[in-house]
Amino acid sequence: MVRLIDSDNPETYDRFRKEESIFHAKKMEKIFFWVEKKGKMKVLEIGAGTGTYTKLLGEHFKDITATDLRKEMIDILKSKKIKAKVAVADCLELPYKNASFDLVVGISLLHHIARNDREKFFREINRVLKKNGTLVLSDPNKLNLGTSLYQAMQGEHAISRFEMKNLSEKAGFRARKIGEILVRSPGTSNLLEKLPGWNIFECVLEKLAMGVTVFLVAEKK
Repeated sequence: MVRLIDSDNPETYDRFRKEESIFHAKKMEKIFFWVEKKGKMKVLEIGAGTGTYTKLLGEHFKDITATDLRKEMIDILKSKKIKAKVAVADCLELPYKNASFDLVVGISLLHHIARNDREKFFREINRVLKKNGTLVLSDPNKLNLGTSLYQAMQGEHAISRFEMKNLSEKAGFRARKIGEILVRSPGTSNLLEKLPGWNIFECVLEKLAMGVTVFLVAEKK
């Protein structure tokens, strides 16, 4: 079962995501550069929360199913009239048949899942994906000191790019791209991006696996 924390109060969560919509769009643009986008693809979003990324996914895909473990989150998502099927569902026990989807997306979800449940998580995603289907994950980076400390204080479980790759491969995926996003705060991001040489500095930190967020694009074998 996915762990729930008080900081994920649905109303607070939704206000935070709304304020960062431009930042999240940039984040999605960087990640989905590596994803083949076909209008007819069936997409499953897990841990959809109140729909920030559901709405962004809708810019590329028409057939989206958005799920979250918490009914309160799904209720807010429904109220936004986003064009997607919605359901309350546990990502460790998804209520879908084998090979139902072309693409599964989970943004900022893995750190809510206990370490001893992560192998089960990747196997379950593999089960609902079609052959050659794509998995996209993005989560706080365990190897970034600030992120790691913050997640530990919240009682959550950050993950590194290396763990993410190993777990996915063990469950029958082939990693196509593992990357990182250096900063998470939209205000900080907008300021730093204007500094001379920032892109080079960001690339160096990414090579060192020290970005704030790590993402994985993988294919089911």
